[in-house]
Amino acid sequence: MMQKSFRVLSLPLLLILLLTTSCQNNIIPVGINEKENLQGTLRIGLYSGNTWRNKSYEVGSRGYYQIQEKMKEFIKQNWDGAFAQVIDKARLNGEAYLLPVRSDPLVVYYNQALLDSQAIQAPQEGWTWESYAQMADMLNKANIPVGIPFDPNSIEPVVQSFGGVMSSPDNGKAVGYLDSDATTVAFSRYLKLMPKLTGMLIQPKQQPGLGFARASYLVGLLGDQQSDYRLAPMPVSEDGTKHNNSLLTGLAISKDSENKELAWKLLQFIAGDSNDTAMSFIADNTLRMQEASPAIEQSKWQELVELVKREATNAVPAAYDMVVGLSGSYGNGQFPIRSPEQLESIREGGAKQLLEEWARDIDAGISVIYKK
Repeated sequence: MMQKSFRVLSLPLLLILLLTTSCQNNIIPVGINEKENLQGTLRIGLYSGNTWRNKSYEVGSRGYYQIQEKMKEFIKQNWDGAFAQVIDKARLNGEAYLLPVRSDPLVVYYNQALLDSQAIQAPQEGWTWESYAQMADMLNKANIPVGIPFDPNSIEPVVQSFGGVMSSPDNGKAVGYLDSDATTVAFSRYLKLMPKLTGMLIQPKQQPGLGFARASYLVGLLGDQQSDYRLAPMPVSEDGTKHNNSLLTGLAISKDSENKELAWKLLQFIAGDSNDTAMSFIADNTLRMQEASPAIEQSKWQELVELVKREATNAVPAAYDMVVGLSGSYGNGQFPIRSPEQLESIREGGAKQLLEEWARDIDAGISVIYKK
């Protein structure tokens, strides 16, 4: 979880801080060991996949310390801006338990040379998912690969744009939402609009002409010196609404910590003492999760950094960010997935039955993991 993107401080001091706090203060990212029914973005949307110290809690106990009171004055004085908005994304029942340190939104990318070869105009602000599908179809017919994701977290903004929802408002239930009539229509519309499902296609060697993927995955594409990859705005719904989600990760303080004040000081140090510093840390920590190409143009890097900062305040945590086993989410493969071939069958009908079965499988898995 901790990346090389810490603000520069003397290395010995940083190591002392990390060793001291990790051993004494139980500062841990949100993990799946919490037995309480922590619903919403904290439980489903904000799991890092790693902990500094694994610790189980008794059923019914609240394992994480509320840092809301600690943050109120600090936010007012230091983070009263974009970072405060990101903190709001991580609230559980209106309370703050988590300090966000990473937000990885979806971003549209395209290859300018490949678009030019087909006389296709580059995407513009305000374009729609129908426009995306039309462009994808043109490229597909020219045998130019197109990134068409099929994992639920990536499809979610499109489904929302078409009037569907992937989960309950607290992100804790799929039945009645993923399989609702509105979502069935939206899901079917997505699959019927787009060419064959391919996944994100984020490797330069694949030479995709168009696609959308997590910001952290695009560092390699933008650093490819053989191609001219560029970023584009996310498409909007027919009424002009833009939907996006992010894989949002943060740090929490254990309820059992014996030194909560020192733990809180460490969180302040990690995030930074100003709004700009905190947002820069989130962007850098997000993008350096993947190894950056040293040859990436500074202008492209800065454009991606600014995009992550902007989207971090707008994108909501992905519905199934913490649902293990789903492509694009953290976990170890315990949750059910649906293959591209299964989803492709929706083009011929049967979406309702597939989504009903999928929703039941997801809820069953949640029940097992969280003892609901």
